[in-house]
Amino acid sequence: MNNNIIYSDFDVTFRKNIMTGDVIKKTNVEDIRQSLYLLFNTSFYDRKWHPEIGSYIPQLLFNQDDQYIKDIVKDQIRKLIETYEPRVTIEDIWIGHESREDEARGKITIRISYFINILNYKDTYIYTITRLR
Repeated sequence: MNNNIIYSDFDVTFRKNIMTGDVIKKTNVEDIRQSLYLLFNTSFYDRKWHPEIGSYIPQLLFNQDDQYIKDIVKDQIRKLIETYEPRVTIEDIWIGHESREDEARGKITIRISYFINILNYKDTYIYTITRLR
């Protein structure tokens, strides 16, 4: 991947660059990962002017642990990314437990392999959810 900055956005944690005092920027791959993180962690009606943006991913994953629910979640992820993150093309979505220990603790991993269109770069985003009880 080349070092040209094509995508740029501020870091949503609003951390400062200690040298300049400016808000840190996310660029290219990190910008897209941040965008995916925000999409997955947005519930419907969280965004006042865009209540249609959101997902039920965490709620769905902690229902039954069967293929039907996983297929619904994969479909929702695919639609969410195709609609709100057109900079990428999804190659694969995997949902499951990384280990038996993760399964016992209620930890579910979503692994999305995608291609960043303009950057000509393949990346994988890993999103992990842990049940509290």
